[in-house]
Amino acid sequence: MPAGDIFLLKHVLHDWDDDACVKLLSNMRAAMNPGGRIFVVEMVRSDDESSVITAMMDMAMLTSTHARERELKEYQGLLEAAKLQVPQVTRIHPPYAVIEAQAA
Repeated sequence: MPAGDIFLLKHVLHDWDDDACVKLLSNMRAAMNPGGRIFVVEMVRSDDESSVITAMMDMAMLTSTHARERELKEYQGLLEAAKLQVPQVTRIHPPYAVIEAQAA
């Protein structure tokens, strides 16, 4: 993976199981320049009004790719396993969020 200051993952992590996500994020972490950031844009499961949409997408992911939609704490766990921390989460149009990660 080439070195970089900013990496953007949009609708990528939900396609993969936890081990593959941690491997991808770890590779990005190793390629980050000092002060670099990773921005993850994903559908985030929650108990709000968007839960029906998220549940339907979760079932589609489970049956087609054996992956899944995740809760925010699950995304944070993947990032932490890759030695990244989450300084900011920005909720955009529900159920989507931008999760910012930086070196821990």
